[in-house]
Amino acid sequence: MKQVLRVREGLLPRLREIRGLCSDEALAELIGVSRTTLYRAECGSAPSPALTLGICLAFGLSPGEVLEVVPAHGHPRPPRKPEPSLG
Repeated sequence: MKQVLRVREGLLPRLREIRGLCSDEALAELIGVSRTTLYRAECGSAPSPALTLGICLAFGLSPGEVLEVVPAHGHPRPPRKPEPSLG
């Protein structure tokens, strides 16, 4: 069974609350990543090394406290269909 890394479920909202941050933008800035990167991690995408390191440094956590290994869900995304030619 294939496994993937992700940020522990519910961790980012808890960290935001602990620091009293009012927005995703504020948390992303504190961690040193874009809001898009933060959003992807919250949705279960594999976290980037920059995100993981930023969380560890900003909150004094180890990578093992930030990340978890979970079974990969679903099937791989199907290949994109070629776009029709305009000619």
